[in-house]
Amino acid sequence: MRHRFSRHLILLFLFCFGYFLHPASAQDEPPLLMLVEELLVKPSGIEAYEAEIKKTMEYDLPYSWSTFVTDDYRYYFVFELDNFAGIDKLYTQFGNVMQKIGMDKIQAMHERLSEIIEYEKFWVVRPRPDLSFIPETQQKPEENTFRMWHFFYLKISKEGTFEGIFKEWVIFNQELKNPHAYMIYQGDLGTEVPLYIGMGISQSAAAWHVNSESFWEAAGEEGQERLRRMDQCLRKSETKTGIFRPDLSYTAQEK
Repeated sequence: MRHRFSRHLILLFLFCFGYFLHPASAQDEPPLLMLVEELLVKPSGIEAYEAEIKKTMEYDLPYSWSTFVTDDYRYYFVFELDNFAGIDKLYTQFGNVMQKIGMDKIQAMHERLSEIIEYEKFWVVRPRPDLSFIPETQQKPEENTFRMWHFFYLKISKEGTFEGIFKEWVIFNQELKNPHAYMIYQGDLGTEVPLYIGMGISQSAAAWHVNSESFWEAAGEEGQERLRRMDQCLRKSETKTGIFRPDLSYTAQEK
């Protein structure tokens, strides 16, 4: 148990504000990689766990993070990387922070978290802006906190076919003037590859479902045919809903 949560103490301070938060503008360059820490928190420990996150905001940290919470108590913490060497850089920065905070406080936090967290895992994704859709009218992240994630687990060798279908979806959404953005990410280390993740963005769950109903009505048989072709590429799929939590997110001050 002690070893299991030692890595969480490191990653707790290393969540980064990035592409999962909101779609990049045409002038922005998406990160090359994104590291995700996923934690399942016991429902009875939600209040205590979030209090621990907020305690970290009291320190002057050299990195930023954004927090997302699913309806089934999973917390996603996401940070950007220029390359895999960026992980080593973050660990070095954290070592300095640990010394600043003090190991006695770190150990106390370790003991508290060990009673709250069911599991943790880490995975890397690559943003795929070429497969993503961003409407002409940009959505403000503070006004669009609802998220819906679709995890598409592909059959081996179906990546090219699947990506071709998503490129069709981009054109189709442009033609139908869909007001909701969605971002596509490709799974890398720590995921069941081939994996693609779609993330929909909206003001609320209600707004998302109302728009979805009108979208699929307009999509008609053409949209249904495209879905059937997508299904032929899949070995399984999962859907999760949740929200962006700005109150649990932190932006580092520029030095």
